Amino acid sequence: MKFTQLAISLAAGLLLSFAFAPWGATSLAIIAPAILIMQWQRATPKQALFLGGLFGISFFASTVWWVTISLHTYGQLPLAVALLLNALFIFALALFPASAGYIATRFFNKNKFIFCLLAVPS
Repeated sequence: MKFTQLAISLAAGLLLSFAFAPWGATSLAIIAPAILIMQWQRATPKQALFLGGLFGISFFASTVWWVTISLHTYGQLPLAVALLLNALFIFALALFPASAGYIATRFFNKNKFIFCLLAVPS
């Protein structure tokens, strides 16, 4: 797997976060996952798992950062514990795009029409 593939997946996940408030660049909600799907088309199932995981980590790390503040400030947890719990939360959420990439490339990557329009969105 090339460094550019990794960087593109990380950047696409970060771009997706700009589709939500306060930025509201809603077109990125279509463009960023499309970039990830294009990455998956050229990947093996194991690579798609990794690329989807990187996408998820960058997206969720840029959107659920406030959980650390909530745990530390209002939950009165030590900062190290709040950071650890938030990191575990981010990694758990990143399993969703990672597993979607693995399943889509493992079972549906033969036919591009089925892959792009039916398998990945479902």
